[in-house]
Amino acid sequence: MPVMAVSAMEAELQKIAAAVGHYSSWSYFQSIDTPENHAFVQSFRHRYGADCVVSDPVEAAYTQVYLWKQAVETAQSIETDRVRMAAYGLTFKAPSGWVSIEPNQHISKLNRIGQLKPNGKFEILVSSDRPIKPLPWLGVEEANGNSAIAIEMLAEVSQSIQYSCQLEQKSRELEATLLQLQQEVAERQRSEAANRALISAIPDLLIRLRGDGTYLDFVSGGTVKLFDPVNFRIGSTVSDSFPSEMAQRRMHYIKQALQTGTLQVYEQRLIVNGVPQDEEVRIAVLNDDEVLLMVRDITERKRTENALQQSEATNRALIAAIPDLLLRVNSQGTYLEIVGCDRLTIQNESLFLIGSHVYDSLPYELAELRMHYIQQALETGEMQLYEHSQG
Repeated sequence: MPVMAVSAMEAELQKIAAAVGHYSSWSYFQSIDTPENHAFVQSFRHRYGADCVVSDPVEAAYTQVYLWKQAVETAQSIETDRVRMAAYGLTFKAPSGWVSIEPNQHISKLNRIGQLKPNGKFEILVSSDRPIKPLPWLGVEEANGNSAIAIEMLAEVSQSIQYSCQLEQKSRELEATLLQLQQEVAERQRSEAANRALISAIPDLLIRLRGDGTYLDFVSGGTVKLFDPVNFRIGSTVSDSFPSEMAQRRMHYIKQALQTGTLQVYEQRLIVNGVPQDEEVRIAVLNDDEVLLMVRDITERKRTENALQQSEATNRALIAAIPDLLLRVNSQGTYLEIVGCDRLTIQNESLFLIGSHVYDSLPYELAELRMHYIQQALETGEMQLYEHSQG
């Protein structure tokens, strides 16, 4: 017994041999014999392959694009509600024939009944003489003579569905944005924690100040002892926590940093609890009216520097007291330092200068002898002694 299908397409039925002779009802069959359909099928197969079967859903999708294009051009906008209002009443000559968009947001279109032939194509047996008006709600919209009200009310159903979809999409976008925000906050918290750890590891006293010398914030590494802990607090000023001369000096460098935008560095000595404390102060600009002070305790470094200076002074005094001629020479025989030229009579004194060479001021034999012992000392690391006389 023949069967009438309302959703079976050529591509599906061609694979079922027993389907030959059965019927299907669509608005479109590939076998429609019109110039528009011939051009459509030819273009479709040119793009997707000569064996492709064009079905009703394919033709409907094609038609929808052109109807949407017309609606956008009419509305002069792609905003959904404006496009929807502009679409009502639009017509288009589709491959299946003329179609039009009705106020209930559905399409009037032709209907056809076809019978599947052995070649896999439908032979069109019946075709409506005019487009069939869509009644998606089974005629309820036209009952009791209140069609306009019914159409408007029922149209709200599809709009509500659309708004629900839009709301769901916005909800997903909001969730994605919230997740991204949470990730950014977590990353920022990790970064801040890392920065705090780094700052806490710095032995310096870090102070944030305004250009007028007001303390805004500070972090102490613990190694820098405060000159006046009582008056050193957020909201107080440089003048509150330092003697006048020191406060003026610090304010000078703060203003210098803000005016030039460059790092300022200076040193100062304080007496904290009766003990001298040497400090290095670095001032960096944060913005137009804020600076960051980095105060480092350099007391030990200063002691070491002073000890070195004292040691160097002692060594120079000892060298000055030695009655001998002292020479510092590199491995090539170049004189790097000469002390005590007045202690001996020097041959070729005019050639005996820092930067000159052993061979410049000594006879060749004596120069060779001196270079020999210089090399011996460098190779063995031991003191070398030799004697020579010169006329």
